[in-house]
Amino acid sequence: MSKDFFCHIQLPAKDLNRVKNFYKTVFNWNFENLQKDIILFNPMEGMGGSFKLVKEISANTCVLPYICVEDIEKTLELIIENNGSLIEIKTEIPGLGYVAKFSDTEGNVIALLEEYKNE
Repeated sequence: MSKDFFCHIQLPAKDLNRVKNFYKTVFNWNFENLQKDIILFNPMEGMGGSFKLVKEISANTCVLPYICVEDIEKTLELIIENNGSLIEIKTEIPGLGYVAKFSDTEGNVIALLEEYKNE
């Protein structure tokens, strides 16, 4: 089954505890620590995501949508072949899978996510 859909959104946060308390209180979202600078959020329905710790929120720390893919390397090859640009190479996120970032032909920065395969 092909994935190729938006599956995750990453938002910047200057204080992870503060943002966690806000969304837990207002929307009753559940949270899980992924890394010391990233927390995952899971709403009752719909797409979940994460908050990433940043020093300042600026144009360089904007919202980052993720597209789930079956094969991140194959997808990156297709992106390059079709005039997209590689922003960040394939990187492992322990406990989750692999991520990479690219820019499309219009300059939009989007991330890819290949989750670990259940074997």
